[in-house]
Amino acid sequence: MSIRVLLFFLVITFCVCTPIYAQIKYNYIGTNWFPADPDNVSTANDNLTISAGIAIFTENNICNDLIIEPGAGLNLGTYSLVVEGSGILKADASGYSQIIGDITGTITWESYLTNNVARWFNVAFAVNASLEDVTLTNGAFLQANGGSTTNIWRYDGSAVGPSDGQGDWAPLLNLLGNTAAAAYSIYLGPPNFGSLPTTISVAGTVENGPISRTLYPQAVDPADGYGWNFVRNPYPSCVDWSSVVSNNPNVTSTYWILNANSQWVAYNSFAPAVLPGSAGPGPGASAIANRYLAPGQGYFVQSNTATTLNYFNSDRVLNQSPALLKTITMPISITLVVVDSLSGQQDYTFAAFNTADSDLNDRRKDGIKRFNDLAIYPALYTTNGTDEFLFNFTGDAENGKTLDLSFEYNQSQAITLSADFSYLPQHWSVYLEDNMLSKITDLRAGDYVFQHNKDNQPQRFLLHINQQAFVDVKEESLRSTIYSYMENAMLNISLKEHTEKSEINIYTIAGNRIIHLEIEDEPLVSIDMKDVSTGIYVMNISADNGTIIYSQKIIK
Repeated sequence: MSIRVLLFFLVITFCVCTPIYAQIKYNYIGTNWFPADPDNVSTANDNLTISAGIAIFTENNICNDLIIEPGAGLNLGTYSLVVEGSGILKADASGYSQIIGDITGTITWESYLTNNVARWFNVAFAVNASLEDVTLTNGAFLQANGGSTTNIWRYDGSAVGPSDGQGDWAPLLNLLGNTAAAAYSIYLGPPNFGSLPTTISVAGTVENGPISRTLYPQAVDPADGYGWNFVRNPYPSCVDWSSVVSNNPNVTSTYWILNANSQWVAYNSFAPAVLPGSAGPGPGASAIANRYLAPGQGYFVQSNTATTLNYFNSDRVLNQSPALLKTITMPISITLVVVDSLSGQQDYTFAAFNTADSDLNDRRKDGIKRFNDLAIYPALYTTNGTDEFLFNFTGDAENGKTLDLSFEYNQSQAITLSADFSYLPQHWSVYLEDNMLSKITDLRAGDYVFQHNKDNQPQRFLLHINQQAFVDVKEESLRSTIYSYMENAMLNISLKEHTEKSEINIYTIAGNRIIHLEIEDEPLVSIDMKDVSTGIYVMNISADNGTIIYSQKIIK
């Protein structure tokens, strides 16, 4: 047999024994695959595209290329997917793509960063890769202004500052590290650091399963370290913060991120529905954080005693538009909001009341206030000694409670302070005391507008809350037979036909009793109030069996 004939025979034999499969391009749109479901069918030659919706696999699979469009997702559950070619998780102005499960292969992850002015972004990466491989569509990832100031900074929670117990920021001088090592604060935008919007992207491997990250815990003396840590969501999917908190009992329940206005906003898993619907675009929006952390989100969390933060697949969820109200029941609470009447910039603080809580700092539930540099945004917060709170879980207000309320702002403007009573019983009274003006306002009757000077001291207000302040007396007969009035520092009480044995008790707005009288067969009672300080008080008249038959607010 000639060599030519032998070669021809071998070629024919190879072609017959090794079948060549046609490439199939599977596309998931909404709820269906086209042209067919590739689950447990696709080969290393086939391409998978998820254009819209959440696709679910129930078997181990293999493919050539994988494309997940913005807003779409793939849930592998406990199964795996091998990507022989290339994969990409796309992002644009409409949203980001996500995946849950075990992925083998190289995946390019994208994050769309947008704004109309230069600002800081809390950026982390949902893949393991070299920082040298990170790219931006507009500008370089690591940039320097004049060769001295870099635009990427990393937070070191162990490097406690000498005065405030905070960690220390340090510039990133090179790109020798790994994207999975930390979260970063990156400054982007004109004139020195590229243009916005921009898409950040990097190709690497996807993390899955349990992940543990080092934390620096809070010191016994807060001045030696508040336990702040700047960490990241390590997965290419959202994580449920309520689940993360449940799995990490020694971290606080609050996380912090920067909103589109470079303002610190927070979410507390014990107060999931603060200001529902208040988030939104524009300079006045607090853009309050919600229950779900986006893929590639860098965020601050405080550690009490924990030295690690642990993530699990059970924390993960595919959620493009997290809803603020789909979680645990809200506690009895009040949210106060301040708004700059000119610019619309705003801030808020939250206080809850529960007999199981303590007025002391609860390192698990309470959320410490994070401040913007130089108070460039309004800052409203409650205080307890040296502690400053955004989320303040206190003891019950049955006997009345007064909270120190502070306000800071570097602008001299008219400020409107209002209250959200959605989760406070209707009979609870709420009064705001302005120490600077010696003025007391019933917040249930309306907002409080005040003129703020940037040089004002922060400790300006007291918030008085009392759940026994007023009793809704339903019996019209009692209403018509008892009334009271002030005249020249004398409190006069007309009991008319009500001459049975009774008690008169007068309380401060904080619930402290200052006057107690027992009366019987006295149609008119006069109480000298000249030695009582100016303020708001509550008078309750009780029958002999203890039932309150009359309640009245007294202003002196």
